[in-house]
This record gives sequence, C-alpha cells and structure tokens, in this order.
Amino acid sequence: MAQDTNQGPLGDSIQTGEIGDGQVTAVKLASDAVETAKIKDANITMAKLAADIAIGSKLQFSPYLHDSVIQGTWTNSMAADLWRHGWITNTSNAINDGIRYKAFINAGTYTVRIIANESTGAGIVHISVGGSEIGTIDFYAAGNTPAIVFKGTGFTVAASGYQNIDFEMKSKHASSSGYLIHLQLIVFEKTA
Repeated sequence: MAQDTNQGPLGDSIQTGEIGDGQVTAVKLASDAVETAKIKDANITMAKLAADIAIGSKLQFSPYLHDSVIQGTWTNSMAADLWRHGWITNTSNAINDGIRYKAFINAGTYTVRIIANESTGAGIVHISVGGSEIGTIDFYAAGNTPAIVFKGTGFTVAASGYQNIDFEMKSKHASSSGYLIHLQLIVFEKTA
C-alpha cells in the first residue's frame, strides 16, 4: 500500500469495502468527526442515569454469572440441546434456595422473562429487587420440557439504583415434588 503523508497517525489507510471508496484514513476520519455528546457537568448521579433508561430497555442476566449464593448448592451445567447450551440449577433442591445478582435497575414497571426448564420437581421463584418482592413465577409442569420462556408482567421496582436482584425458591406448586429451578436466561424489560 502506498503511504499517504496526509494520513496522520494511522499511517497506511485501512481497507474497508463497506465504507465509501473503501479507504479510511486519518484525514477522512478527522474531517468526518462530529461531536456526539456534551457533558454539561462532572456530577453523575443516580437520578441522571435513571432518566436515561427508557421504556423498552432490557436488563439481561446470564444466570451462571451470579454475584452470590443466598442459600443452597448451585451448579453450572452444560448440554448441547439447551438454549445457550447451559444453565445454573439449585442441586440442593430445598425451600429458600436462592441466588443473587447485582445491577443498576431503574424504578418502573417490568415484564420479566426467564428461560428455564419446566418440570414435575420445579418450584416457584420469588423475585426481589432491593429487598422488596416484586413477583413470582411458577416453573412446575406435569412433564419435563427444557428451554421454556416464562413471563411475568406488571413487576414494579420502587426505587432506582444499584441493587440486589434475588431469585429465591420460597414455595412450590401443590403437585411439585421439589424446589428445583434450571435458569438459562433472565431478562427484565421496562414497560412503564
């Protein structure tokens, strides 16, 4: 490649067939640069962050990347036939088994979607944010089926902030033989 003395610190141009003439140079980048945001002050507050989280935004957790265990024995497992090829489960299968995530979540109303297995031994997960229970989802079924999308609507988070988001197996369906949960994905979608 020929050297362009007007290119600046990039040196040779970068070959990109997807952009204009296929040549990206420092001169072109500098001339096309635009200011995308201005920071008016150096004070970042929870209120400013919360105001930027819009309806329709999603907070997604990979279950095996939890912050801590509240109670029980939790095991990561892999299987090629499952969505994302794995899950985390409470192998202790006991009442009050729980797992905790930490994240910034804005006050508002959410739909919570959880990809998990439904089974004859599954329990009811109680979901709490910042210590306040926001809803439950029952994973019991008369048969065993992997990778089902469970949905809970109208879950209200009272306060914005960096908070504990807890999933605890505090109860079970009358026909369930246990308190199991096989978590594969957790998504909070802001609806109001």
